[in-house]
Amino acid sequence: MRIVGDTIIFKSTTENYFKEFNGFKPNTIREIIYPSEFKQFVDFIKKLSPDSKIRIHETKNGEETGMSFERYITDITPFERYYIISWKHEEEK
Repeated sequence: MRIVGDTIIFKSTTENYFKEFNGFKPNTIREIIYPSEFKQFVDFIKKLSPDSKIRIHETKNGEETGMSFERYITDITPFERYYIISWKHEEEK
């Protein structure tokens, strides 16, 4: 996880990446376990606005492939020790 301005960035496996990219699965579930990441994540949630985005990078065998997409975040829902981050699917132009 990284945060750059109003964008939170995650990596996703090839299988999940294409489901997310194509809108079949317009969300991701994440466990934020490291205290430093948790603080960053909570600060990000506090500043959540209609301009907040998520960027997903595809990974294959643990390496980024160079493929990525961004979407506007519509919701962040805590579930036990996980967070479900949902976004509005948009067709690529």
